[in-house]
Amino acid sequence: MTKNEYCLSPHQKGVLRKYERILEATGLNPDRIFAIADEEPEAVVPVLQSMIDQVVRSEIILEYTMIDADLDHLLFKHFFGSGKKLEKARRTKRYRTLRLPLEGLYILQKLSLVRSFTDVPRSVASKIAAINDLRNGIAHAFHLSDLKKSKRTYKGMNVFTPKGLEVFRRDAAEIRHFFYPWLETMLDNRPSSYS
Repeated sequence: MTKNEYCLSPHQKGVLRKYERILEATGLNPDRIFAIADEEPEAVVPVLQSMIDQVVRSEIILEYTMIDADLDHLLFKHFFGSGKKLEKARRTKRYRTLRLPLEGLYILQKLSLVRSFTDVPRSVASKIAAINDLRNGIAHAFHLSDLKKSKRTYKGMNVFTPKGLEVFRRDAAEIRHFFYPWLETMLDNRPSSYS
């Protein structure tokens, strides 16, 4: 047990163990590289590349899904209002009826609907379109080598590198701050130890 684990509650320790088991089950525990290095040294780089691939793909799909949910939220808010009105509407048949066609729309179709009643800056719309293109490329190819270079890059950068992923994440954060401006203020006001 590490020094930092002593400050965790029993519940927190249990969640940490669950996380570690999930990393192990998905083959993403970086510690396994040392065992591979002893047994099959030539497999180290391909295994690490596979881990990078899984982590980056999951990040892209997560951000894409969050943008999709943000667009849904704006559409529901447009039709039903916000706050308690929206909470109350969630229990209605009208809300469930609207949800059905939204589930069948692509993210750019939802963006088009949102732009009909909200001024979405061109820069935000173009970032959403770029994330959509990237997600579509990586979601429909098993091997990265099967993808054209343009389908595994984001704004000309290989998204499977730290720098490329950083650019992607920065743009995803800018989109989120457009949808939820209070988030940026909250992040700007956090204690420096969290930076």
